[in-house]
Amino acid sequence: MEKKKDEKQESKSSLNTIDEAINAFFEDLKNKDKKLSVSDAIRLLELRKQLASEQVREVKVTWVESSKSPSANSR
Repeated sequence: MEKKKDEKQESKSSLNTIDEAINAFFEDLKNKDKKLSVSDAIRLLELRKQLASEQVREVKVTWVESSKSPSANSR
């Protein structure tokens, strides 16, 4: 349980770091003196998407009892 909690915190930390890098990249686009490549931005966005998809998500399941009708029993 503790390992999952550590992995979740590490994933959130990685996502925050990537978000900061993406924000810095787009802020630097306003600065004409800096040369930034679009491929760098794409790599950051892809990495962020990959990390976000790896996050543990909570799934809720509800069990529904099927009604047993006489016609279903005869088959």
